[in-house]
Amino acid sequence: MPKKYLILLCCIAVLLLIIFQASPFWGLASGLFITIAWGTPFSRERLAQWHGPLLKGAVLGLRFGLNIEQVVSHGSEGLGLTAIMLVFIALTGFILAKALKVPARTAMLISAGTAICGGSAIAAVSPIVRAKSQEISVALGIVFVLN
Repeated sequence: MPKKYLILLCCIAVLLLIIFQASPFWGLASGLFITIAWGTPFSRERLAQWHGPLLKGAVLGLRFGLNIEQVVSHGSEGLGLTAIMLVFIALTGFILAKALKVPARTAMLISAGTAICGGSAIAAVSPIVRAKSQEISVALGIVFVLN
């Protein structure tokens, strides 16, 4: 398939996902399907260049769905339970990563994405652990599929 038609197909898929308010799983699934069926119109270098800014923009977009009053009222009630669960999930992720021989940075990203809130946690943790774009992609894929 020529590159311009592939880009058009990707744009149509994105528009349909937005119109039907699809979950991240369907976005990931449709992207995988298009890539497997017809390839990608972009080089690895080009994808790596846009990976960070797009992820940061998506995290910023999440803020528009939050009501600060609800966050404060519900947040104060479950703060202790949240802290306990974060530690439990981080330890479980560490143990599973050792058992399955998953690289440390990838394991940290997956644990953070699972424990906190998916893609935004991965975006926040990735510069701290100096994750490579491949590790970020793997972590995002796993967290979105398991979400």
